[in-house]
Amino acid sequence: MLPYVIALIGTCGNLASDTCSVLVPPLGALAFMGAGRSPIVGMFCGWLSANLGFSANLFIAGTDSLLAGITNTSIKVLLGPDATFEVDSACNWYFMFCSTILITLIVGWCTNHLIEKRVGPYKGETMLDTTKPLTDLERKGLRKAGVALLVYAVVIVAGIYAGPLANPQTGGVIGSLFLKGLIPLILFMFLICGIVYGKTVGVIKSERDLSKIFTKAMASMASFVAFCFTAGQFTALFGWTNLGVLLAIAGADFLKAVNFTGIPMFVALVILVIFINLFMTSGSAKWTFLGPVFVPMLMLMNYHPAWIQLLYRIGDSPTNALSPVSPYLYMCLAVVNEKYDKDMKLGTFIANCIPTIFIAQVAWIVFAIAWFLAGLPVGPGAPLHLPAGIL
Repeated sequence: MLPYVIALIGTCGNLASDTCSVLVPPLGALAFMGAGRSPIVGMFCGWLSANLGFSANLFIAGTDSLLAGITNTSIKVLLGPDATFEVDSACNWYFMFCSTILITLIVGWCTNHLIEKRVGPYKGETMLDTTKPLTDLERKGLRKAGVALLVYAVVIVAGIYAGPLANPQTGGVIGSLFLKGLIPLILFMFLICGIVYGKTVGVIKSERDLSKIFTKAMASMASFVAFCFTAGQFTALFGWTNLGVLLAIAGADFLKAVNFTGIPMFVALVILVIFINLFMTSGSAKWTFLGPVFVPMLMLMNYHPAWIQLLYRIGDSPTNALSPVSPYLYMCLAVVNEKYDKDMKLGTFIANCIPTIFIAQVAWIVFAIAWFLAGLPVGPGAPLHLPAGIL
């Protein structure tokens, strides 16, 4: 069941936006090590779940709000700036809720039956000894760290509901300081729990011990920092040339010129987004350029903007896990090289991901087609076709 648990956490991790691609893979590796399984397999499971179903979630996430805003702007391209017809953040929720279960099952099954067989048994030297029982002092340290975590969580929740961490305009979580500052908040969470545990078990006796621990941890991150610097230069240069934007616009114009209708057109749109996603990973940036073309074009074919946005999201997510311009891909590979397998190359990493990505992408498209044929709404107040009188 372990891969399914990690897959569910990773799929819902887009509540924290891109942070899930940073946190879930290494934690998945540790979870697999604790279960006596290969941490590399756990790394793959965490990486795939955090990226394959990036749009899927059991809850309404910031991604829903961001894309809905762009969709509403695209609607005005057709209906005019004074149009009152629009979608809301929950317009894809029914479909995405069910998609979370679908992606979880696919990633969990592929981890157990495909990835683990391809990777093979772990031969490194950093496996956790799960046979050694915890001492009373270690148990005490864990209890105190758990209390510290609970107190910290209460403070954060109070900060959201009391106002300082909430959205100053709406008072909600979407667009709040909590979401914008999630990375430092997570940093302090681990920092507080680690210091409490270390002080309890006697590992940390003074600030000097804390400094030594920080220094040792950062020393092992040298290759990661150098790796991210190189990847960052490539990503920045790619954006500076505007190649991603040009590819997005040219691809959208091509699909419009072909004039597909029905299910073939849906599949073509998803495939086009998949291709563009390999070169331009920002979901909001792609939808900013594609939305003003796709939304008016498909609305004129009597399709609801919520359905059009959903098709985009299906193509936007799975190939995030193998896009060469994703900085998180190089971060994940750097962690594998530093901790578990210094010889793994980018090609090997991507090759182990491709079967799961292919299965998930095909299954998600088939699932969407079945949903369309069943005529089910994709979210509250979001049918497949436009209500009468909108045009």
